[in-house]
Amino acid sequence: MRHPRQSTPAPSIDLSTYTEATGRQLYDLVVAIHFTVTPEDRAAYAADPENHWIPTLPRDQSGLVVGRAPGRWWASWIPRRLSLY
Repeated sequence: MRHPRQSTPAPSIDLSTYTEATGRQLYDLVVAIHFTVTPEDRAAYAADPENHWIPTLPRDQSGLVVGRAPGRWWASWIPRRLSLY
């Protein structure tokens, strides 16, 4: 499967069991898709900022976490414009 932002297909990942390597592959894939800003992303945001989001924090400061619970993998982070308080 290829995401529009990726120039190469995503690697085949076995999601059936938990391994550190699988978690790392998923983390890297989330970073490539959601935290890599392209010139097209910047142009879309400049043209319509209400309907286009670009990350304002680097992944290390966004709280990006990839985990697995009852048989499902998930990724979570907090966009800067959201406040928990």
